Amino acid sequence: MKNLIALLFVIMANIIPMHAQQGLHVNALFKGEIIPKEQMMETSVRGKMIAKYQLSFFHSLRFFANSDEQKVIEQLVAKDCEGKESYEKATNNKIMKKISKVSTEMVKLDSQEGKNRYLCYKATTYKHKSEIVIIYMEGSLTSITQLKTILNNAAISK
Repeated sequence: MKNLIALLFVIMANIIPMHAQQGLHVNALFKGEIIPKEQMMETSVRGKMIAKYQLSFFHSLRFFANSDEQKVIEQLVAKDCEGKESYEKATNNKIMKKISKVSTEMVKLDSQEGKNRYLCYKATTYKHKSEIVIIYMEGSLTSITQLKTILNNAAISK
């Protein structure tokens, strides 16, 4: 009986994160349909750890992609961001003495089930591949400007 309960808990823990991005084009990426899950570093956090940031769910992926994969991912992100409130859409060609190119986008998505949702995308492109970080978040946080501040402060405190 204990094994059955443990198995159900594991199944539910895997289903809940998939449901959060449901309805978004980037959900294909979170499901491992573009980049195999084994090639991604995935972080999923719920609960007290992120409640202080007015978030109830944080789900991120970090991986390397070739140029074809990056184009597909950028198209998915663009579809999800179309017509949404965007804080930042930037491309910087002067990072790291022109060795790389950094593109970022931070968007507030439509609310769902009373929760505000956000999508952040960052790609650092080198000669033959790109390092991509994509983050999906949801919670009571109401401002994309506040989210930007929170993310900057979290990066500084590392």
